[in-house]
Amino acid sequence: VSILKRMLDTGLKEFGNIGNFNFTLNAITDFPNCLVEIGFLSNKEDEEKILNPKFHQKVAQSIYWGIKDFLKNSKDMSAKN
Repeated sequence: VSILKRMLDTGLKEFGNIGNFNFTLNAITDFPNCLVEIGFLSNKEDEEKILNPKFHQKVAQSIYWGIKDFLKNSKDMSAKN
């Protein structure tokens, strides 16, 4: 959710797919992982954004800050336990 909140700042719309979908990158891991979909090429508005290099930077920064938010929240939760 931390990354999603930051991604919404880019102007992307939330399309409601958040949760545990038994997603694994290559194999089961003890480490958190995340799949970030930034849009769909079949959507003209998304395609225009995806083809814009400035948007790439904005998305990369949003993912970075979302990961930082997640780590901070995880650290705060660990300190409470």
